[in-house]
Amino acid sequence: MGKKEDVEQAIRREEAQLVRLERERKQALERLNALKEELRHFEGDQDGEQITSSEKLSLFMKLFRGRDDVYAKRWTNAKKDRRGYSPAFALVTVL
Repeated sequence: MGKKEDVEQAIRREEAQLVRLERERKQALERLNALKEELRHFEGDQDGEQITSSEKLSLFMKLFRGRDDVYAKRWTNAKKDRRGYSPAFALVTVL
């Protein structure tokens, strides 16, 4: 095999890899669930169902979780007398 230190180092590498994989798995599951939720809303639209504001907010929160550069931007359509929010992003400047 090798020295004890080599084996201990290999164990630490594998444990770190497992932590990274678990984090990636969690993120992938969150994205998958958000996409399934989004699909459910599309299917609901076809049946004539309306998406509530709280459902839209929940979807945006899931899709943009952990994104400090994404925020809600209010819009208004005066002709149709409608208002709402859309996702927007901030350009980050590095000096």
